[in-house]
Amino acid sequence: EEEARKLLEEAKTKCDPVVWPYPIVRHLLGELSAQALLNLATDDDKKTEAQAYAGINLSLSGKPEEALVHLSWVKDNGNKGFIEYALAAAEFNRMGKP
Repeated sequence: EEEARKLLEEAKTKCDPVVWPYPIVRHLLGELSAQALLNLATDDDKKTEAQAYAGINLSLSGKPEEALVHLSWVKDNGNKGFIEYALAAAEFNRMGKP
């Protein structure tokens, strides 16, 4: 967790704060709620990323039922060409969901 935080803090200093994916970094650092992140996702590509990271973050925080809402959105609506789609699918499998 400490290494991940360091990586995110470094990303925060190197990202342009007015463009995507800066809000994702802020969300993963706990500075932006899942709902606030989703509100900033203005197209399906950004929504795929936001839903995936919100879901992963909730899952890793011990909130699997809340995570499934976001991961299901990615599975049903996400851009299949995005790594976040594969990430959401992998988390589904890790959680024992089909």
